[in-house]
Amino acid sequence: PSPVPTLAPTATLGPTITLTPQVYVVRTNDTLFTVAARNGLTVAELTAANPGVSAYSLYVGTKLIIPPMGFGGTQMAPTATPAPVNAGSAKCYPSLTGGAFCFALVKNEADSDLENLTAEFTLTDPNSGEVLTQDTYLPLARLPQGEARPFYVYFAPPVFARPEVSFRVLSALPVTEEKASIYVMKVRETVVEIAADNLSAEISGLASIVETGGQARFIRVLAVVYDSGGNVVGIRRYEEEAGLKAGEDFEFKLLIESVGGVIAQVDVFAEAQP
Repeated sequence: PSPVPTLAPTATLGPTITLTPQVYVVRTNDTLFTVAARNGLTVAELTAANPGVSAYSLYVGTKLIIPPMGFGGTQMAPTATPAPVNAGSAKCYPSLTGGAFCFALVKNEADSDLENLTAEFTLTDPNSGEVLTQDTYLPLARLPQGEARPFYVYFAPPVFARPEVSFRVLSALPVTEEKASIYVMKVRETVVEIAADNLSAEISGLASIVETGGQARFIRVLAVVYDSGGNVVGIRRYEEEAGLKAGEDFEFKLLIESVGGVIAQVDVFAEAQP
């Protein structure tokens, strides 16, 4: 007689684990990059989970949502889809110590101001295919509609000889809050004194808050220098903690140097943060 098959026991499925985000409280010296790296995220993923937080508002005590990691390290959090920006090609200049200064200009072509802009620079060795990558954020927190600003990153030595340079925007979120977290400032009475060798410049002027109401806690001034071809060859960002009301003037003075050739043009931008 044929043996009667014995039914094998059916495995009881365990409960499905629901991944939940964690809350991280910002500590002294934290940045978006260090927090993201510490939690196995990219900056774009971290900013996607915290659209109301910028790289310039990470005060001690700020609470960040840390998206959950999937099994096997697969990231489950959504990645921010960049708003429309016109990204120019990246250009790098070697430093005297064997590193590289890299710049890329982006223009806001969206229907609103943008914030939380992050980007990635990649250097590839044309011979070995080895890759160096760095994430960075815009020197100012907000990119007004129709305006352009440069991204900047420095690759510490050693850097490949004549690397292939690539650049991409990782995140760019529209400003949607009713109450502005960043005040646009108007820069005027700018005086630029370019040195005799055309490789540095001293810049001074006044900046005032355009929007009405509120008081600024931080003032940021960004100077950008270009060569005759319109390529960014240097930037300098200055930040100061100062109480400033709308209509009041903030006086600035700074020195900027070129890392890529003769200075032919200078732009100055400023913003304030409550």
